Formats: sequence, structure tokens, C-alpha cells
Amino acid sequence: MSVEITFQPAGLTGLVPEGISISDAAHRMGAAIFRCSGVECVACRVSILSGNELLSPPTEAEGKIFGADELLLKQRLACQAKLERPGEIVVHVTKEDKTPADPTDPASMRKNFGELPLDKKIKTLVQLEALTMYEAMNAIIEKPLAAGEKVFDRIFRTGGSVAKGSRK
Repeated sequence: MSVEITFQPAGLTGLVPEGISISDAAHRMGAAIFRCSGVECVACRVSILSGNELLSPPTEAEGKIFGADELLLKQRLACQAKLERPGEIVVHVTKEDKTPADPTDPASMRKNFGELPLDKKIKTLVQLEALTMYEAMNAIIEKPLAAGEKVFDRIFRTGGSVAKGSRK
């Protein structure tokens, strides 16, 4: 079964499978709504506007962070709250200024790389080069195999008809 989840105020709606967390649902839907940095933070704090009954019970971590009063107000951590039952849920996301920068953002990557010491820059570049070579070698290996498959398929298809024609 699936759950229809809507993220407000963005208005992003989609279907996700049961059993995943709210943050995983956002990730699957391609929503870069929040960045969770772990259990002890509140970067992925959300308010459940409707559909609270579809969620797993609050975790111990949520109890420590929010307390009973905020849990009653349907405050949850997106990384902890799991979608356990089918239905519709509406989640309100409040963007915090303290959310970590997106690590895949090119500007952020350049800044982080620029702050590395020289030995770590070299190590990172070598790792990237090794990964690139690995992917290139896999591509080179796959091309001849694909071509070989096509040749053998054509031989067997034409070979069968040639053999039938020569028997006449």
C-alpha cells in the first residue's frame, strides 16, 4: 500500500510506500526541503497538519527533544517518524536558517575543497581519478560485449534461415 504525502508550504504531493520515514519520502520525491544532520538535531523538525495517525509512535529521541507538550502539538522529526499505514498525510516544513548547506551544491563543494589541506586535496583528486578510470573501464568492457551479443544474435537468426534455405 502507499501513502499520499504533501509537503507544505511547497505544495509538493506524491505517493510513497509504507514503512519509510518522512525524510526518506521527501528524498524519493526529489524534495530538498530539509537536511537532517542526525538524531540530536532539529533540522528536520516538521508539524503534522493531518494524518498523524498514519505515523509510527514518537521515538525516545523525539521525546527527549520535544517533550510531551510539543508531541501533542504534532511536532516530529522527519528522520524518525515513519509512515506505517496507508492514507493521506500533510506535513508542514519550517525552514531553519541553521540547516547545513547542501553538500552537492557546486559552490559548497568548491568552498569545502578549498578549505582542505594540500594532502587531503591530492587524496581527494586521486580518488576521483580512480573512480573515473573505473567507470571508463567498465564502459569500455561493456561496449564490445554488447556488440558481441548483437553479432551472435544476427548469426543465429540468419544462420537458421540460411540452413533452412540450403536444404531445399
